[in-house]
Amino acid sequence: MPTGCRLTTCLAVGYLFARSVRLSPTDAVTVAIEGSIRNLTVSFLIATTVLQRFDIAVFSMVYFAAVLVVGIASALLWRWRGPQNDTRSARHTAAPTSL
Repeated sequence: MPTGCRLTTCLAVGYLFARSVRLSPTDAVTVAIEGSIRNLTVSFLIATTVLQRFDIAVFSMVYFAAVLVVGIASALLWRWRGPQNDTRSARHTAAPTSL
């Protein structure tokens, strides 16, 4: 399976999982993108500090570049589709009406 298909599948699974626990669509996209980047960072740290294997760290960095491209493309696509009726996000960002 090509790397792009794996990355897209991982982002889709992250999004669907976040939606299954009733996060708003905006929060679900954030979880999907952040989760893959965090996992790559952890793999890089383990490869360099614990295993002291820089050849494995190179794989993490190449994979990170691919995730970064797909993540940026996903974020741009999400922003391009415009604002949605996301009542949960609006409720969290609204200013209090009375003191």
